[in-house]
Amino acid sequence: MIKNSPAIRNTKGISREKFEFDIHESYWQLSRDRKVSLAWIDEFLIPSLRNEYISVLKFYAETSSAGHTNNINDRFRAFAKYIHSNRGIS
Repeated sequence: MIKNSPAIRNTKGISREKFEFDIHESYWQLSRDRKVSLAWIDEFLIPSLRNEYISVLKFYAETSSAGHTNNINDRFRAFAKYIHSNRGIS
């Protein structure tokens, strides 16, 4: 479970494929065969960036395909891990 994000008011979302998800869960089931993992967020993002990232990803999960949302998440996770490993964001 992701740490509470008080800045985000509506914690429930419905994907474009009509699957319901909760932004505080560590994964979002966005389609029959696509699950987006958010377990990495607490380790690599500071709270203010975490809240903004979840808001943006929620928007994409609701308006874009599950595959596109998963791709955005994978690419940003790789970037965040890279920055974190180089101590660029703490």
